[in-house]
Amino acid sequence: MSSLQQRVLTALILAPLIILGTVTLSSDGFALMLTAVFAPAIWEWSGLIDRDSLPLRIAFTVVSLLSLLAIYLFSLDDLEWLLWLGTAFWVLATKRVIHYPQQLSLIQTSRGGRFIAGLLVLVPAWGSLILLHTQFGVAYLLLLVVLIWGADIGAYFSGRRWGRHKLAPAVSPGKSWEGVAGGALLALLAAVAIRYSLELPLALIPLIIISLLVVAISIVGDLFESLFKRIAGVKDSGNLLPGHGGVLDRIDSLTAAA
Repeated sequence: MSSLQQRVLTALILAPLIILGTVTLSSDGFALMLTAVFAPAIWEWSGLIDRDSLPLRIAFTVVSLLSLLAIYLFSLDDLEWLLWLGTAFWVLATKRVIHYPQQLSLIQTSRGGRFIAGLLVLVPAWGSLILLHTQFGVAYLLLLVVLIWGADIGAYFSGRRWGRHKLAPAVSPGKSWEGVAGGALLALLAAVAIRYSLELPLALIPLIIISLLVVAISIVGDLFESLFKRIAGVKDSGNLLPGHGGVLDRIDSLTAAA
């Protein structure tokens, strides 16, 4: 099978399972499903810290999973601090992406920095998704997922067909501004479809603004992981998902957008 065929087949198998779990599972069940998705991504990020240090990889995985458990047990009713922490981190991450490789920071060049960066990428995102599911409702979570999938699919095909102007060649040479435009357009169409089909209480203009902001920061999430893969000298974070690479490669946009 070609890479595209593998990509489509994997998506056709996994997407319905994720949607079904999101819609039908209880809060505890959703948290368990989400942890099952994040666990391999956590392990893959440990490889971006140092592929050759098994103790360090195990330490990062254990610390990350214990952080998720602690949040679920003790902080689930008050996650505002975690959301602000994640938001502040992604503001700084945007700057790091824009100025790479002219301005390298300790968070990029040191193992300790990459360890902390991994925690700040994955833990707030997990908490944000739990919060969406438990306090805001499944419809908003589906809106987020559809935005990410729409942006990814639109960017992939429009970039392959019309991509000429590179978005961030130093970080990810394959991404183009044409891909960004195609991804944003498909994401907006998907968001409008979700808004009317699920009767979300969002007026059209706020929906468009929110959707564009989510798509914009999701691109930063994608590029930020690409930056760390470039530093680590790898093309994909893993090979668990045929045609897609690793789990981290599939949720990198979601970690920022959540």
